[in-house]
Amino acid sequence: MCDCRGKVSGGLPLGEVSRFLEQRWPGLRVVLGDRLCEPGVLARLVSEQGVKPAVIGACPELRSKLISWAETEDSFAEVCSMSVVDVVGQVSLPGSRSELAERVKLLLWSRARRQSKFGGVPGESVKAQFSRPQGKMSRRELFEMLVPRYQVVPYIQRQRCAGAATCRICREVCPFGAIVIDGTAVSVDRLACRGCGACVAVCPYEAVVYPTFSLDQLESELEGLLVEMGTLEPRIVAVTCRGGMCSPGDAAGSIGREDPLNVLPLEVPCLSMVSCWLLLRAFDMGAQGVALVAASDGCQFDGASARWLREVELARRLLERWGIEPGRIEVLDWDGSSGSVKRFAQEIRGMGPTRLREYRPAAVVDEGPALAGLVLSLDTRLGASQVGSVPCGRMQAGYVIVDGTQCTACGLCASDCPTGALRWVAEGDSWSLLFDHALCVGCGQCVEVCPEGCLKLDNVIAPDKLGGPAEVVFGTGMVKCRECGAAVAPEAMVGRLRSKLAAAHGQTWQLEICGACKLKIRSGREAGVSGA
Repeated sequence: MCDCRGKVSGGLPLGEVSRFLEQRWPGLRVVLGDRLCEPGVLARLVSEQGVKPAVIGACPELRSKLISWAETEDSFAEVCSMSVVDVVGQVSLPGSRSELAERVKLLLWSRARRQSKFGGVPGESVKAQFSRPQGKMSRRELFEMLVPRYQVVPYIQRQRCAGAATCRICREVCPFGAIVIDGTAVSVDRLACRGCGACVAVCPYEAVVYPTFSLDQLESELEGLLVEMGTLEPRIVAVTCRGGMCSPGDAAGSIGREDPLNVLPLEVPCLSMVSCWLLLRAFDMGAQGVALVAASDGCQFDGASARWLREVELARRLLERWGIEPGRIEVLDWDGSSGSVKRFAQEIRGMGPTRLREYRPAAVVDEGPALAGLVLSLDTRLGASQVGSVPCGRMQAGYVIVDGTQCTACGLCASDCPTGALRWVAEGDSWSLLFDHALCVGCGQCVEVCPEGCLKLDNVIAPDKLGGPAEVVFGTGMVKCRECGAAVAPEAMVGRLRSKLAAAHGQTWQLEICGACKLKIRSGREAGVSGA
């Protein structure tokens, strides 16, 4: 922590803050320094104390200076392992000394929790870029323009990725065309990628990795912001855009300057990374309200605002299902954030605590889409005040309906399903198509590939269908070979082919002969002809 020439110690009880952090995490060290934004000071303190800082409480200028000091890719990766919290800015906020101390504790603890999930930045996730000249330049500015600056972007973890032959979800949501497919391999074009994180939010396999904004990091930071309820209530999380894509880059820093101290910022690279799961998880952990702070004209990327607004709408509908006010989630205009945040905070205070305060947060789901597991857990604990399914958009969830009069059991829908929500099972004399609603993300690939057009996808989430076993949505018997009794093909497929051949006056008996027996019959005929 930087004292910043006495500004921090003059407004905060640093000893109390240090004890809070060290008691919550035994073995954690809190080191005090001063003027850390000056060249060489931080490096000297690190060397003297023998520590590698994960979180630095300092002025906001330190973060940009750390990045500018990174002259190589390796040094930039080292900078990414350190997270800067604007402690100096907190001191000037309106509030008592004890309230400010509680806020700083939460900000530092949440960031420490977040950095505990940081796994490093591989080279394939680092993007080098050069600044472009703007008007007249000094010699120093010209020199600095020639020095590369680095940015972290997502990358594909190939061991987890299902491959382009099975899944194309990340490519469909990318607003920049940065997802590249080479054969079946999927990768991120670093030059085209702008680091919005939309691909991370939709990948059903968690194969898209954002080293500085992983879902584990965001969840851990939420947990830290909402720890030890009782002070700074009701807790409200303000999700802000760090990169200036949806709101100016200092939007997070503006939260709290004139707003209630119980409004706590959570930075994401772009609101495109906000998912229904993230919003509901905040409430599950104890948040009483969630605000998304955006510019009045929304995200600057085409279609991006529409995507995350669908996530907001789904979260609101689910809250309403559980008897929780949907108005606890709101999109606030950054241009008038001071007044809008205050108004929102007053509205949340008037609503009182949510019913979720009576329960412990849901356990982390390791398998399947995280949203389905969280919705099932919340539905089990809270019950439904509204019955039926909840409408949602594409890439959120879906429910598949099969027209049994048209299906031929070809199996293409199951082979193209990226999550395994659809699968064919052959048991004895039957052939069944199973559908697991908990695994469906509503991508629609099954509908696109169906040659008979017999599949319908309703973009809804039905909580009462999430907990049970996969249901049979179509079934048919198996045609057995007339010669040997082996399985030939599903009855639905044979029936369709028989009707087409009969209409063309073709022979249909071969449809009931397996491939091996067909070869035997053909070989026998050829042998007879040869003997004759």
